[in-house]
Amino acid sequence: MEFRILGPIDVVLDGRSIRLAGSRQRALLAYLLLHANEVTAGEQLLDQLWAEPPGGGLAALQTQIYRLRRLVGERVVTSGPGYAIRVEPGELDLERFRALLAQAGAEEVPADRSRLLREADALWRGAPLVGVDAPFARAEAEALDELRFAALEDRLEADLERGQDGELVAELSGLVARYPLRERLRGQLILALYRSDRQAEALEAYRETRRMLDAELGLEPSPALRELERAILRHDPALTLTAEAPVLEPPIAEPRRWRTRRLAFAGATLLALGAAGASVATLTRGAGVSHRPAAAPAHAAPTPKLISISDAFSNDYVDPMIWAPFTSDQNVNVAVHDGLLVLTVTPHALPTGTYDIIDVHVGTRCTFPGNFDARVDYALLDWPKDDNIYVGLNAIYANAAVMRESSSRSGNEYNSWVVPESGSAVLPDTSGSLRITRKGGVETTYFWHAGGWRKLATGISRADALPALQAMSDQQRPFGRREVKVAFDNFSVTGTNPRCPPGSRS
Repeated sequence: MEFRILGPIDVVLDGRSIRLAGSRQRALLAYLLLHANEVTAGEQLLDQLWAEPPGGGLAALQTQIYRLRRLVGERVVTSGPGYAIRVEPGELDLERFRALLAQAGAEEVPADRSRLLREADALWRGAPLVGVDAPFARAEAEALDELRFAALEDRLEADLERGQDGELVAELSGLVARYPLRERLRGQLILALYRSDRQAEALEAYRETRRMLDAELGLEPSPALRELERAILRHDPALTLTAEAPVLEPPIAEPRRWRTRRLAFAGATLLALGAAGASVATLTRGAGVSHRPAAAPAHAAPTPKLISISDAFSNDYVDPMIWAPFTSDQNVNVAVHDGLLVLTVTPHALPTGTYDIIDVHVGTRCTFPGNFDARVDYALLDWPKDDNIYVGLNAIYANAAVMRESSSRSGNEYNSWVVPESGSAVLPDTSGSLRITRKGGVETTYFWHAGGWRKLATGISRADALPALQAMSDQQRPFGRREVKVAFDNFSVTGTNPRCPPGSRS
């Protein structure tokens, strides 16, 4: 059996569509498929399917359940006072779409990423939830449309990375005309024009964007678009695909599992936590084993210097040759304990500084002006829920971060920003892995889930990136007056031509 929701609602059995009887039945099936294999209470279904309570209340719902069960059999199950639809792996087009997005997010080769995203888009048969008239339909359809559009933008980005600049100009021009407020599309068009040796048109596209935003919204272009214009004016080599050597992958293809241990720590009130630590650190130059590269011919262009810094926090201190800790309050602590970098905030910590937050972070002493790939494992130890706490990996100065958030508004989720884009994924993980990469001026954030790297956001930046482990809070809700702790492990960053101060390990 196949269930289709990316377009008109459809059920296919043995190659033939099953006829659904009426809009209410389509609405019921659509809602159950949006929450496949999850039990939904009958009262909630009433609220979601009818704008006004139907005559007979739950009896009207039970009638619809009975009629739907006649079409799809025992796939519709009753559990206590609720109902669910049982969907097997691969049977729901929305599930296949999301799986392809996850595969694409973990794929490093642009051509393969583009292929997967095109396969995902081919699953769509039109506007989502067509013919569904119910209170939930509009918001869910808009969310699905946005998911599809984000995948389209990711595919365009992959094609830009493949060097298909000239071919993309026509497609991007049409999309910008249809969706004039999508700044990411405009940035992609400007970049495609510039890489197609159409610098004057690229600059005019930027100026037109600025005029449109001012006229429609009274806003300036985003910092990323303004930086893109400046980069074009100075012919920044970071805008070209061949400006820098690719970042080498760390030797481990996937995150290490957290070591099983029992940690006895106290708690605290966190407004901003962050850190990165060190003890066993290794630095390598180039792609070979030797630390002394062979001399290049006098006429050859200089080879980009590739450096890797890794730390498993095996010692009992934060190595000052690698890390620079920062704490905003004396009631916040950074320490290495039991092979982990542990950040602690006590109930007495107070928000300070320009942004009125509690901020703790430990950043590398080296900054990376070019390509880089930074990764770290994290675990929430003593951690309050729904208190606007963020913890994760930040590329300071480069306007990129990927965080695990506990929010009073959106709950537990991964959140990321790469100016001007943002992304989120609602997941209750209490441990995992985070990653930020930059290739050819394009920064991307990821988190590890279901056996692969899932992409959250992407944007353009050429500013120096200072990888840091950080936690923070926006102080919109007070903490629960207890200690808060988070731990980091297995940090690594690999990048080209880092800038390191005297006395650091570089």
